[in-house]
Amino acid sequence: MQAADCVKIVTPKHMKYRTSPTSTPLTTAAWLDPAINFLPRRIVTTEDDSADVSHILYQYYDIEYTTIRGEDGKDYFFPASGHFRSKLNNVKIELLQATINGSVSSAVFRPTFPELAVVREEIANQRPREYIIGDPNKREKVVRELQEKQSKGFDSSGEATKPSEQKILPSARPADTPGPGKSAP
Repeated sequence: MQAADCVKIVTPKHMKYRTSPTSTPLTTAAWLDPAINFLPRRIVTTEDDSADVSHILYQYYDIEYTTIRGEDGKDYFFPASGHFRSKLNNVKIELLQATINGSVSSAVFRPTFPELAVVREEIANQRPREYIIGDPNKREKVVRELQEKQSKGFDSSGEATKPSEQKILPSARPADTPGPGKSAP
């Protein structure tokens, strides 16, 4: 691969994962090859815009592709080999075997929960929420029981007697709350 044959794209500055020890904004660049439907030949993430190799946190490079016939009879480009390098290690990656299925229904990726499970949603830039999954009547009974248990930890003014007792109770999921002109499930 010649760099001149590829299209280079650079992301706006972004943050590392929450578990990262530093909050330095990162820059990621990818070299996309138009001959293979703009799949990446190289991906580099750095702590700044510098081209200095010592600033590279990790990179995928020398990515080679093969074609694999999918169950639908079409040929797809798929990574066959490449290298991953970080400050900790350098690894050669090689594809041994792959099968490309037909389309997969989005329902496969939809989470399912047991009846009366408490789910905690944590969405970026939003306050975390908890709610109970299941039959609305059973949910209401569980919420009432939780309220009764929690009320024992409050004094006459309604304030929690200990900080650990200050908790927001789970509520119904937004989808379970009927909107205008709709009835509950």
